[in-house]
This record gives sequence, C-alpha cells and structure tokens, in this order.
Amino acid sequence: MKARFAALAFLALAGCERATQLPSAKAAPVLDPVDFFTGHTGGRGSVDVIFKQAVPLKVESIGVPDGNGGLVVDQRISEGDKAVHIRRWVIRPTRPGQFTGTLTDASGPVSVSVRGNTARIAYTRNGLDVEQRLVLSDDRRTIQNRMTIRTWGIRVAHIEERISRRR
Repeated sequence: MKARFAALAFLALAGCERATQLPSAKAAPVLDPVDFFTGHTGGRGSVDVIFKQAVPLKVESIGVPDGNGGLVVDQRISEGDKAVHIRRWVIRPTRPGQFTGTLTDASGPVSVSVRGNTARIAYTRNGLDVEQRLVLSDDRRTIQNRMTIRTWGIRVAHIEERISRRR
C-alpha cells in the first residue's frame, strides 16, 4: 500500500508546473495571431517529456492569410533526433478575440482565445489535453510559447519556445 501511495505521489509531483514564469498578461501590445504568423516565423526551445531528458525543439513556419480573416500556417518541426514532422494549422475568426480551426495532428477542433497580449490555444491530440499560452513581447517581434500536455490532469510533457518573426 505504501509503495502504491509513493508512486501516485511521485506522479502527482512530476506533473507540477515549473517555476518558469511567462511575462504577465497585459492590454498592450495586442496580439493579432493572423498578423503575427503571416509570413515566416521561427521557434527555438525545448521539449520536456516526463521520465525523459529534455530535447531541443526547432520550428519553421510559413503563414498565409486565407482571404476571409483567417490563416493557414504550415510548420516544419524538428524535435531532438526524431524525423522532421510537418503539420498545418488553419484558424478562422468566430468573433472578436476568438478563433476556431484545425490542426493536422489534433483529434478535433482547435480553439484560440485572445485577450490583450496573450492567446490561449486548446485542443486534444491522441487522447491528451494540450494547452498553449502565447505571450507577445513588447517588441511585437517575439512570442513566448508555453505548451502543457496532460492526461488525467497530470502533466506528461512541457514545451518552452521563443517564436520570432522573420519578415
């Protein structure tokens, strides 16, 4: 019984958030995801999966407006020494500050909610709950991306990434 409790306690603690702080959400500058991700952007960061060593992450993206207020973003993702992964985001506005869309590797719809300089993205991937928080910096050229992946409420993976515009 004690061993079972210890294992559950370990898993609960392993799912706790790191102390890394994102910049605080604020009213300005306002994040416009269609504007920011139109053109070339590049991201660098790390992927930290539970019980594994963190690996580097590199993301190259090209975004194109869809002509109806939305955006199509094609990404080329390098994660550690895994094969390059290609995926596509398609988002469209539903009302001010709200978007819905699809993602190649999502199991259903993607929701995007923007408030001030911060966006929250949520979707399901392979039965896991994925949440991203994007915070636009004051220079309006970089975004801090924090992605948390959970199952049964326990964090199983975490990504920290800095995304830069390349126009």
